Amino acid sequence: MEDDHGVVDGGSGRGAGSGPGAASLGSPGSGVSKREVLWRGFAAVVASVPQVRAWLRGQLHRRGVVTDQVDQMELMVTEAASNAVQHTDSARIVVMLDMDSHIEGAVRDQDPGPVRLQQAEVDDVGGRGLSVIQALADAWGVRPAPDGKWVWFRINRRSDG
Repeated sequence: MEDDHGVVDGGSGRGAGSGPGAASLGSPGSGVSKREVLWRGFAAVVASVPQVRAWLRGQLHRRGVVTDQVDQMELMVTEAASNAVQHTDSARIVVMLDMDSHIEGAVRDQDPGPVRLQQAEVDDVGGRGLSVIQALADAWGVRPAPDGKWVWFRINRRSDG
């Protein structure tokens, strides 16, 4: 595994170190004083998926994200990482977190091919990953990368109370 990397931005929106999502995360008056972008690389093997989950959970807990949103992000990153490991020939995947008034997660693989939202049957063992992300995210999508693609997902950040 690689070390964590990060960029802190004073909330000015997307700029240097911008992630794969479709909209700016920096929103004036959001009550969030800084934007953080963190990422980490993992081997693209099934055994990495629990490591991806643990890394994301730890990062979100350290930043005071409420438990149900940690659980929501953890489920989405698990689905995206599992898809990247199982359905591409990638050697590595990169997991990213972009936090401001939103929490955006993303997984980059090394396969430029498209993803397909499937309609799984009740008895199907797989085929629900993107449907889970679609159901849980406030926004999600796929963005091309120079050496593959990003599958990203975003939720609005909130605090207890």
